Amino acid sequence: MPLARIEDPLITLPVFLAALLAFYIFWNKPKRSNAIIAAVLSGLLAYTYLHHWLTMMVIIGAVFVLVLL
Repeated sequence: MPLARIEDPLITLPVFLAALLAFYIFWNKPKRSNAIIAAVLSGLLAYTYLHHWLTMMVIIGAVFVLVLL
């Protein structure tokens, strides 16, 4: 019964990767539509898997700090 128990990353990893990709696209082409997509996907991470959301916030925070330096 290999599909009797689905591992968590199989469900939540696509949302995390989509949020990372959306943030990357927003970073390269800062438009309102890209910002909305990145914000919605980043917010969706809080509902799918909290640890992915925390990782995303650390990444966004680190990028923000590096830009300030």
